[in-house]
Amino acid sequence: LDGLRRTAADNTLQITLDLEIGAQLKNYIEAQRQVLGIGFLGVYDKNSRITARSGSDQGSADGPWRLSEPHSTGGADCVAVREAEQQIVTCNGIVYLVSVVTISREQDANLGDASNRSQTASLLGHLLGATPLGSADFIASLQNRKIAHPLIWVGDKLVYTNLPATGLPPPIALDGSASQYNFGQTAYLGAAKATLVGTTRVVYAVMAPLAPLQTALFQSLLTVAGIGLLVVVATLIALSLIANRLLRPIEQLRIGAARIGSGVLDERILVKTGDELEMLANQFNDMAERLQESYSGLENKVEARTSELAQSVAE
Repeated sequence: LDGLRRTAADNTLQITLDLEIGAQLKNYIEAQRQVLGIGFLGVYDKNSRITARSGSDQGSADGPWRLSEPHSTGGADCVAVREAEQQIVTCNGIVYLVSVVTISREQDANLGDASNRSQTASLLGHLLGATPLGSADFIASLQNRKIAHPLIWVGDKLVYTNLPATGLPPPIALDGSASQYNFGQTAYLGAAKATLVGTTRVVYAVMAPLAPLQTALFQSLLTVAGIGLLVVVATLIALSLIANRLLRPIEQLRIGAARIGSGVLDERILVKTGDELEMLANQFNDMAERLQESYSGLENKVEARTSELAQSVAE
């Protein structure tokens, strides 16, 4: 619509239309049609007669596209409403999005006409632009965004689908939420939204086969489960190493204390952990060493006393 407005305001179009230079006008609108990327472009005079046309739907010599009065019904059989910015029109079995704008000459006091020119007097004609709702460029742009299966309804009529299904009614949910659909023997995940073009409801939907999505989801779950299992195994190994590091010195302390308690005073506990367990083992070793020294001193005293007693008895 913006492109049509800019084209209608171009002096080249206005001059060639006003002077009825047909060949130049046709070449001009063909170049504009290619720039705008639409299917059909037509120029009409102020009496709504076709002057020049360009595009894939040119029709007969008189042209299939006709203009009706403003506020009329139109919208079917290649009839577009004049000065309607957006409308849906069916032509030759193809549904088009159509816009019609006026071509008006701007008032210019330098041309010797300083009086206020009425809208009718400045009207040169109308410019009609139409593009199919399911055009190849539009579908290609959707597929470039990873939308493999677009669907388009006008009213309740399905006008485009590349799925192996025809005559499908439009979805009930039109808020863009994801839902599951079944076409034939295949399940799809899709979303749909509706918009008004003039007074006509247009419904767009996008579909994706559910099986590849389920496969991808299952693979993702397997990946997450595998990573979780690796984390659990690594945690168990770490806990086992920590437990062994703690339990081995405790076991050494238990065995060493039992041997010292049983009278093996030359027993020493070797714990090199650098923590409280090593300090406890050193204390046990110090205690055993003092006990051993005390026991040795006691034995010496017993021997000396026994010798003294033996001498006394002998005397």
